[in-house]
Amino acid sequence: MNADISITTNVTQNEAAEWDSLVDSVPYSDVAQLSKWARVREAAGYSPVYLFMREGGRIIAGAQLLRRKVPLLGWIYYLSGGPLIAPSRQDRELLVRQLSQSLQGLLETHCRMLFIQPHFDGSRMSDELIELGFRPSEVDIAPTATLRIDLSLDLQEIHAGMKRKLRKWSRRWPTCGVTVRTGGKADIPLLADLIAKSAAFQNYQPLSREYIEHLYETLAPSGHAVLFVGELAGEAVAATLYTRCGGVLRARLTGLDRDTDALKMNVPSAIAWHAIRWARAEGLRWYDFGGIKAETAEALLAGESLDQQGAGGCDFFKISFGGEAIMMPQTVESSTPRLLMTTIDTIRSYPVGRSLVSNLQRRMRGGVSSTA
Repeated sequence: MNADISITTNVTQNEAAEWDSLVDSVPYSDVAQLSKWARVREAAGYSPVYLFMREGGRIIAGAQLLRRKVPLLGWIYYLSGGPLIAPSRQDRELLVRQLSQSLQGLLETHCRMLFIQPHFDGSRMSDELIELGFRPSEVDIAPTATLRIDLSLDLQEIHAGMKRKLRKWSRRWPTCGVTVRTGGKADIPLLADLIAKSAAFQNYQPLSREYIEHLYETLAPSGHAVLFVGELAGEAVAATLYTRCGGVLRARLTGLDRDTDALKMNVPSAIAWHAIRWARAEGLRWYDFGGIKAETAEALLAGESLDQQGAGGCDFFKISFGGEAIMMPQTVESSTPRLLMTTIDTIRSYPVGRSLVSNLQRRMRGGVSSTA
């Protein structure tokens, strides 16, 4: 194979379109690899770097990395859901090795720290990078485990896989005033408000309305984002923003007004059930709940039956739909010089250091907080 590998911070419109087409063609890919996502992340202070592998002028593999300059450390790069290889390639093992070496070279020449969470089927990529000197990372760029529903199943099969109580709810919603509609740009302030209410209840920092609006306006026109709003007696009480890529509809942002009867009437589940049916009608292959705790996934994979206390409220809501638990490939990290990682480990041993690392992780996974 005579492949040409290049690294660039700028892509033409045609290159971006070709790359996005490859991303969308890879089963179980994520919007985090779309060039449009780089525009979303610019609002959080990141800029893109592209690693492209071409053969005969065509992009056959590559990755979109995002970078940010951090005081005292320098350039920090992260890669979420990649690299990606065109599905038609039969020489995947060779390409994985070459891409791994290219990422190692990128670390040595362009940045101080590099975090990589490979694509869904990228376990071999993690192994290759570890052989090159990377190490397993505790920094979760994206969920380490998730739960998905196979949309190739008959709708009755999917419904039968839900817990009995949820099946009963699905029949009651139409007579209890619970409805779900497709939202639009005008509903973004509502979504941001509902997310802020959920954040206050669960004690986490919400994304700003401006960031959510920018995300929606960037992805929705191409069909890579869709918003569903749950209503109770005509009042909007819950909403979920989904992203769509690689044959997957993935839950991304959810908000709920707990001061109403939304929780009592199980409106978030009504949204999820509506989204599952919508995704199946659209011809998508999977519905992804957007992540569960690793320990929940491990218990499910071990054949354990979890109740609400065992799984936690959020995870129990998801596993009540049935589906398949999956573990994502190992996140890896490295630095140049490698001694820097030892310094980071020392910093992590102190409360202030743990707070700094936690903040870095939040910035890589999230956007701009409402207080920023």
